[in-house]
Amino acid sequence: MLKPAVASAFWTFSFFVLPFVWWFYLDRQLPAQEPMRERRTFAAEIRRLVPAPGSVKFFRVEDHALAFHLGPKIDTILEWENLDVWAGRPGIYIVMSPECAREWPRRIRSGRLEPVLRNTDLAGGRHEQPLCLMQTCPHAGRRGRE
Repeated sequence: MLKPAVASAFWTFSFFVLPFVWWFYLDRQLPAQEPMRERRTFAAEIRRLVPAPGSVKFFRVEDHALAFHLGPKIDTILEWENLDVWAGRPGIYIVMSPECAREWPRRIRSGRLEPVLRNTDLAGGRHEQPLCLMQTCPHAGRRGRE
């Protein structure tokens, strides 16, 4: 059995301190973090460039909130070889991480990827998961079809 002082401290903490801490977290902490998690603006900008039902490819990106706001048609590419095939086709838009955007020149031979937009440009420079939107530009003389 708990001593009265310990029990009193426990109930005081449970009924007064914890609700205040929870209120502070919900009212102050979460709203301050929300701009770094926001996906709707980036999705709207992507859809402005690639109106539905145009396809947007995700390369090694798993972002369910962004996919939700983009709506269909989303495809996922995981391997560099598959990305190389798509890079040989004109006007394909691909969402990828900044790390992959830096690495593509060493991996892609059928075309190049041009940066179009970054979600960090829309979120005041900070984002929980920085992403880049790239557009494919095939090398001269190569033609592809989607």
